[in-house]
Amino acid sequence: MLVLCGFQLFIEVLLRMHHKSSDRKELIDVCKKSYGANHKQMKIIHEFEQTYDGEKAIWWYTHDSCFYRMMNKALRIQNYNTLFAFRFFITDIAKQIKYEYENFIRTNVNRNIIRVYRGQIISIDELELMKNNINEFLSMNSFLSTSRNRTTALEFTRVSRRRDNMRAILFEIDINPRLRTKTFAAIDKISHYKHENEILIMLGALFRIENIFENEKEKLWIAHVSLASEDDYHLKEIFTHMKGKIGDDTNLDSLGKLLLRMDENEQARKCYKRMLEETQLAVGDAQLGLGWASLRCKNFDETKLPSDHPQIAAIYNNIGWLHEREKNYAKALDCYQKALEISRKTLPPTHHHVTGAEENIQRLKKTMEQ
Repeated sequence: MLVLCGFQLFIEVLLRMHHKSSDRKELIDVCKKSYGANHKQMKIIHEFEQTYDGEKAIWWYTHDSCFYRMMNKALRIQNYNTLFAFRFFITDIAKQIKYEYENFIRTNVNRNIIRVYRGQIISIDELELMKNNINEFLSMNSFLSTSRNRTTALEFTRVSRRRDNMRAILFEIDINPRLRTKTFAAIDKISHYKHENEILIMLGALFRIENIFENEKEKLWIAHVSLASEDDYHLKEIFTHMKGKIGDDTNLDSLGKLLLRMDENEQARKCYKRMLEETQLAVGDAQLGLGWASLRCKNFDETKLPSDHPQIAAIYNNIGWLHEREKNYAKALDCYQKALEISRKTLPPTHHHVTGAEENIQRLKKTMEQ
């Protein structure tokens, strides 16, 4: 559940971040780098670059293209670096689902339970894990494509050649529109494929495992699950705690802190390096975060900016403080002395960077003498 909560929080942070016009170019560059030799995909990437509109995000998501493949793979293996590149696209899809969901709730008085289906191939280990966790929660870390049509869903259990360690499974998913769940949307009118009776469920949804049994006649397993309510007493406290960890407005610092809590130190380091490159107002936060991430990665060189960077003394100060916290006093003293040396060369004696480094050295020496 800890890993689950971390991933859920990561998605929440991405969804609440302000997105810039340059975000699209960043994603396009990532896709071009991966598919530069694929003429067909490069043509699709160029079309995306020229015509993409947030109101067609689901159309693009359901298009069989590099955007769908790269994002779903990143979600499956939790590649946070790639997911960050997809942040505006993920947000646009979420907004479309929310719009369609709210329209459905507003216009449907009889909110009866909706039964949808999803067919796929899973490993024996995954199957056994589900069988041993009846009444527990299953996390689907993707936008979940389902169909109202059972026959359509069954086709997806037959598209892959089965191996000895794999099993076909049909998820029967019940959605209660009267409960406060993750959003979902009927997307027939806005999908790239118009005739699959598709319902798309929001990224990060949780499902309660009600029952699992083998259907010998159809030669597959049936898993009966229900879309979990955020008001479920098992989950409400978790969701409340999660949302309390992040505010309504999030940024790279929020993301970096979350990645550090998740022990994704290398990803946090990349996040804070990006923050240093982009920000002029929160340099100290970026430096401190980068210091923490690099300390955990045991890679202090990465925290050092180019020698002519105006903030290099502050970086040394921050890394010294981190070493001091870890009781690596010799390394801390070395960093403080380097910070003082650089500050004295470039700043007046009364500047707070100079006096701060001097105070740090004096305090640390007293500690070392004890």
